Amino acid sequence: MLSSGSDKKSAQTFATTFALLANSLGANSKNVLEKFTKFAKEAKTSQTTSLKTISSKGIKFDTGFSTKKIYIFITR
Repeated sequence: MLSSGSDKKSAQTFATTFALLANSLGANSKNVLEKFTKFAKEAKTSQTTSLKTISSKGIKFDTGFSTKKIYIFITR
């Protein structure tokens, strides 16, 4: 996952980009990142693909976590 030691810079870049995107769409970026972090930690211990939705100010971030990939679909 992105939080491993070797990927710390990648994780930081991802978080910044994701927060900027959420903010530019009108969502509460802090709230979105907090929920995303929580979902990512839960998915890290799972052996199956998990789907979760983050909603903020009418914007939906449908997140999918597999063992190797992260998917984010954004809808209004």
